[in-house]
Order: sequence, then C-alpha cells, then structure tokens
Amino acid sequence: AGDNFNLYVTYLSDDSIKTKHSSDSGENWSSLQSRVTSGNQCNGIDTDFQPSTGLHLTWATADNNGWYETYYISYNNNNELNNDFKQVTDYGIQIGGFPSIAYSANRVHVGYTVTQLSKPADYFTGTGSTDSRTRYSGTWEKPKSSADSSGTHKVIVRDEKLYSFDFEAQPYNKYNLKLRY
Repeated sequence: AGDNFNLYVTYLSDDSIKTKHSSDSGENWSSLQSRVTSGNQCNGIDTDFQPSTGLHLTWATADNNGWYETYYISYNNNNELNNDFKQVTDYGIQIGGFPSIAYSANRVHVGYTVTQLSKPADYFTGTGSTDSRTRYSGTWEKPKSSADSSGTHKVIVRDEKLYSFDFEAQPYNKYNLKLRY
C-alpha cells in the first residue's frame, strides 16, 4: 500500500503482523509496531493507505476451533497503532476469512468470505458467501452480503462507490468473476 513517496509492506512472521514503511520511495525502510496475532494459521492480510487517516490493516486467522475470524486495526499518520482493534466477524454466529479492505470518505470497508457454523467453508478455495462490514465515524455497521455461494472476493472503492469482485463457484471447479456494487 502507499501514496506518492510513502510505501508500506505488511507481512506475517511467526505470530506477528509486521509492517515496514518507506517515506522515500523504498530507499530506506523503518519498522512499525508489530501486531501480535494468535499464531494460528492465517489465510489473508490486506492493507489500504489513505494520506488523511493512515494505514488500515485486516487479516484472518483460524482462531475459532479451526474456523477463521477476520480482524481490523489501523496506524495513524505518525505510524503508531491506533486503539481501534476489531474482530470484524463478531456479528451473530458469523465467521470467515480471506479478508480485503478499502477506504472511502470517513468509512473503512472490510470484505471477507463468510461461513455459518452449520455450513463450513472450504478453507482452500474460500467457498461461502461474501460479506463486508463498514466502519463509519468509529461505529461498525451490520454486515452486508455481496453474494451467496461465492468464493473469495476483493472490495475496492472508486468515486465513493463500493465494489466487490467475487469469484462465483460454477460446476466442474470453474469460477466466474462477478462485479457487484
């Protein structure tokens, strides 16, 4: 993630999510404060940088008896962790992984592949429905479904409109790419 000369690289190392920052197009790098995770298997990390708010980060780890949960946290413009940690998949009995993140005016959108306890997902293909949750002015809204019976997806924002690129499962292990907004 980045903007102009600011670059951020985020990765998982052991049980920590680490982020490196460069303010000179990659010539020099500094380490930001790490975020310790559960140490369980991770099936995705995504970031989005906004000059006005800093770096937004989401990840998913298998923390619920082998089921994936999706999380969010951000760094401020001084590259310090904010006190805004959130388990995004804490609504009802929802669980899910394969996260993605996007930012629009005063909103953070976290997308993920959902499973219900009665309908497990295939962890390797991300089969399940795709949902997203939005944080607006510090408050997390209810999840919004993008597609039933989809695979992984990516949320993006263009012209203040939220889009979801979904991989829709088809017979014989085929997938169609669907654009939804």
